[in-house]
Amino acid sequence: MAGALQAATAGQTPGADTSAGSGAGASLITLDREGNAVSCAFSMNNLFGTGRVVPGTGILLAAAPGIGQVQAAPLPVAILARPDLRRFRAAASGSGGQAALAATAMPLAAVQRRGGPADPFAGVPAPGRGVTISCAGLVPTNGPTCIGAVDSRGGGVALGSFGR
Repeated sequence: MAGALQAATAGQTPGADTSAGSGAGASLITLDREGNAVSCAFSMNNLFGTGRVVPGTGILLAAAPGIGQVQAAPLPVAILARPDLRRFRAAASGSGGQAALAATAMPLAAVQRRGGPADPFAGVPAPGRGVTISCAGLVPTNGPTCIGAVDSRGGGVALGSFGR
């Protein structure tokens, strides 16, 4: 696992071409003040799935992975926590083909180093994009300081409040 994290943070996925997209994907993360977190990634396995809409519903059909030239998109998600204390520290998720692995691992590596670049996605190879939430302490605590961030090269949104 440590080798995979090191390769992903270096932007190198063994045996993968990080410049090629393999399916389209998106991701989201949510956290509440009690430390309950979800990191989720999903895909239609191609831009706009099959491009077909189910009549009368407006629902786009997903492309079947592994058929023809459609490959399943990597859907990396991660949560950094202290399960023994039932406390949350950080979460990340990425999209963008094989580069999604680096978009997920690099922000978490910065949290583990207790610092890092102002942009946690600096160095993520294209087309990788990511989202992350990281907290200065463990959640739940008294007055946690948590920050949500999205890759500035994408169209993501980070918002929220832990106000009481």
